[in-house]
Amino acid sequence: MNFIINPNVTDQTNTANVLTLKNYDVKNIKFIKNASYILNISGSADSKTTGYTSLTQAMPANLYWIGSASTTNQWSNSVNWTSNSDGSISSSSCSPTKFDNAHFKSYSNAKGNEVAVNNDIYINNIIFESDSPQKMLIKGNGSRDIYLGGSLLLNNTDISGFSRLLAAGKQIDPTYDPTPRHKIRLNGGNLNMRINYLNGAYYKLVDNFTSITNHVNYLTNGADVEANNITIKTGSFSNETNASGKLNIDNSSLELSNFNINSGIFTVNAANTVFKLVNNNSPYFTYLGPTTTSGVNSTFSTATLEFVDKIPTNVITGPSNGALVFKSITTRGVTFNVNSDVTTSVLNSLSNRISIVANKELKVTEQANISGTSCDVTRSIVSATPGTRAKFTILGGATNFDYLTVKDIDANSSYQVLVFGTYSTNGGNNTSYVQFLDKTTDDSTYGFGAVYACRDIAVDKMLSASGFYPNAVTTYQWFKLTGTNADLVTPIATTRDIDLSLYGYGEYKLVINYDPSTAGACIINDQINITPLPTKPTELLDDKFCKNKVAIFDDIKIPGYKLVWYDSATSTSPILGTTPIVSGTTYYVARKTDSGNGQDCESIEREKLVLNLDACGGVYINPALRMRSF
Repeated sequence: MNFIINPNVTDQTNTANVLTLKNYDVKNIKFIKNASYILNISGSADSKTTGYTSLTQAMPANLYWIGSASTTNQWSNSVNWTSNSDGSISSSSCSPTKFDNAHFKSYSNAKGNEVAVNNDIYINNIIFESDSPQKMLIKGNGSRDIYLGGSLLLNNTDISGFSRLLAAGKQIDPTYDPTPRHKIRLNGGNLNMRINYLNGAYYKLVDNFTSITNHVNYLTNGADVEANNITIKTGSFSNETNASGKLNIDNSSLELSNFNINSGIFTVNAANTVFKLVNNNSPYFTYLGPTTTSGVNSTFSTATLEFVDKIPTNVITGPSNGALVFKSITTRGVTFNVNSDVTTSVLNSLSNRISIVANKELKVTEQANISGTSCDVTRSIVSATPGTRAKFTILGGATNFDYLTVKDIDANSSYQVLVFGTYSTNGGNNTSYVQFLDKTTDDSTYGFGAVYACRDIAVDKMLSASGFYPNAVTTYQWFKLTGTNADLVTPIATTRDIDLSLYGYGEYKLVINYDPSTAGACIINDQINITPLPTKPTELLDDKFCKNKVAIFDDIKIPGYKLVWYDSATSTSPILGTTPIVSGTTYYVARKTDSGNGQDCESIEREKLVLNLDACGGVYINPALRMRSF
């Protein structure tokens, strides 16, 4: 576009042949003037603009909102602004431009405490000072944008009704904010709009950031955003395709609907970061950032990722050339889709189905909590492509699971054999390192199962809920039903394991809730009676056995107990009760009692006895007692 300057035109200085365009952003303009004319631009001009004499950076003006509680509250109305910091009216004030700073102070009034905006805002800095009115609202008409060249500093202020905040953040204002990294501060306020960090934007979120609706934080090429050590609740973080840039979120807690950094040259720093993905029917976590030469992306190796809601799918996608590493992952989606190589120290899966892309690997280095429960026997771990295996590898922690269907899974032979209990199903096409217990020979693999109810609690102290295959969010309530410290109402403990020596013998009840944060979660009750181990039958030492009454081992009795005989102190094969006794032979005998829950308890120690069968001359009283002679 041509811009023809009449020789009679001048600026506010009234200097002949001089025109200064103050605070202008000039694009694609060809200025036409006579040779002696001087045209100065104070602002900015793009490469297609020609014909000007000089170009200088505009010096921002500081404008202060004074407004009125009873008249117009329009941002664009110059009567609401003053250039005087004390709030007094100035005759030459105007509404702020993109080069200016808009200040709000204690004297800033607005009708209904609301500043109305009907057009796009172009501004350098927006500053709500510490004494500005609380809960002021800057309200757009729903389709407008805010073009921010500098910082946005709110003070318990809400900004809503705008489509986007376009944060450029490269312009440096030496009069107010000399630091190159500009700031966004909410201080208790809400910023309810999409934020686009533009090319080269250099920003810091200085305090907790909340958007009450699911808005996007969009990172364009060259954007550099620091948001360390804060809490962020917003819609998502995403980036421009193939964009370079940086997002620093160390030690922060992010509550998002999605995290989607899909550029291989975009860097994220996320040491000790907590990610919670919420409020989305299909939350996903995507990071395609650079990997090391060893094929690992450790950006999130100290970060935790939790899919909070029980919705259709949870998805993780990492780079194609390396494993995405986490400290822990918790899933609740009906299906947990693993779309790339993923490694995590801890996996807590409350999903009905873990689906791993064929030939990709889900690796757990410390603890995998993936078992189903008697409430949801449909859980599975499978390859996403039927007939083609995916890898599921465990390096440490438990390797026994139950209530799962396993299909097309390759367990890495260099690490652990995975054993699935009697309530699990072999779906087929698994490698030999995936094994299943035989339902006909292996029973009591779930709950307290085959826990020996008779024990010496001074030595064998701990009773564990590990047989219920709990996860990281499982809660426990232990009750003592009988014996010392019995309390049927108040839990005696809420930990996974309890120390029996603190509570004594008796019957215990465990109430286990697998996911207390989710309505309708699985809750299981189980009971176990802990009784003392019987002692070895020392009373037999004084007994005399008469061969006319004692011929086989079943002939020797102690009222109320069973006796178990062995031919050595370490033998694991009892002697049948119908076996004839060889007089003068040394045998070893243990006492056995009924535990009260259908299990017999046998003394650990055995009494050593030489059984001599005598021809007794006295009157036989009891073959298990001493004989008395007359």
